[in-house]
Amino acid sequence: MAGFLRFCDEKIGLNSLLNRISGTRKLPVIPDSMIAKTVVVGADIGMESLRQLDVTLRLPEMRKTLGSERPQVASDTTIARVIKEWDIGELEGIVRMLWRKARTMGVLGKELGGEERSVGVIDGTTLGGCLRSVMVEVGEAVACVGVEPIPKRGKELPSSMKLIRTVAREEGKGFVALLGGDGLYACETFWRTCRRAGVKGWVKTAEEGLSIIQDANGLFDARQLPLGVEYREGVDAQRGCRFRVWAVEEMPWSETNIKLKVARVEEEYFKGRRKGHTERFWVLSQDQGMKALPLRELAHGRWFIENNGFKTANEQANTKHVWSRDDHTARIFSLLQLIGVMLITAYRHWLETFKEKLKSLWDHGILSLKTLRMNLLSSLNPKGIQDTG
Repeated sequence: MAGFLRFCDEKIGLNSLLNRISGTRKLPVIPDSMIAKTVVVGADIGMESLRQLDVTLRLPEMRKTLGSERPQVASDTTIARVIKEWDIGELEGIVRMLWRKARTMGVLGKELGGEERSVGVIDGTTLGGCLRSVMVEVGEAVACVGVEPIPKRGKELPSSMKLIRTVAREEGKGFVALLGGDGLYACETFWRTCRRAGVKGWVKTAEEGLSIIQDANGLFDARQLPLGVEYREGVDAQRGCRFRVWAVEEMPWSETNIKLKVARVEEEYFKGRRKGHTERFWVLSQDQGMKALPLRELAHGRWFIENNGFKTANEQANTKHVWSRDDHTARIFSLLQLIGVMLITAYRHWLETFKEKLKSLWDHGILSLKTLRMNLLSSLNPKGIQDTG
């Protein structure tokens, strides 16, 4: 744990970031930055409730590791009461700074056609029991770009568009090279919002009824492929499938002046639980220069936000748990948890670059976050942790 916190401070500058939080209390016994740090660390060691965090914080070794010389610790009720007064904008700013830091550390980016490119993915999910639109950047670590509340079901798209505009306004146009989502985002609003934000939008969809896809299929299914249609096929040993990809550019979106590149992908799986299954999907992209194979890889990047984002965050920090019934407090909790997840995944990547350090923690296969959590906990007070359940 001491090594992890040293990494967070020396490599990330966590303490200085948390010092930006300004509460309303006068002469507090426990600084707001320390309360924020305890919630972040709680996310990193997998605390499943505020009560569990309360008990763990009372361990002498935990207080020593966090750098608290005082005997007082923030109780679960104190944490909930204090963070309710914090400014959400300050926490969102810290999340954004961590995203920028992840870029400088070289843990973000996706290789497409031999070129490293910044790829963002946006999607709706549940954080702390509340609907949220979340944007992440694909990479070796979880890097959240921004979070926007979704007022009610059916309002994901306008919330996501607001998030894109906010990030573009605060970070500048072209904050990522490519930004994509699922079939919900196959609409004129998304394409125009991406264009104004200076990014190339892309969508992975299985909706064959779209007119642009029907037009493209007419070209792909021709007895002889027309000039301008690219075709590739091969075997993907890693995913255990054979694939075929067709791609054509300058396809019009409905009756607008928007032109997209369209790719059709068919994958036939020959091993694993999907053996014998054939999947068919389409990729729509505003980047006309992308070739067929990179478009297929881009489509698979759509699942990054689900598998490496939402599932990882929930498994690590129990982000779907209702930490507070108050929406403002729940948003603060979610942002602190996302900070914790961003830190722990960056730390794991850093450990993997030092083989000798990694061997002291785990010498068989990939170091999972679950194993890393176990190491962090056992470095505190094994007996105390066991006694707390």
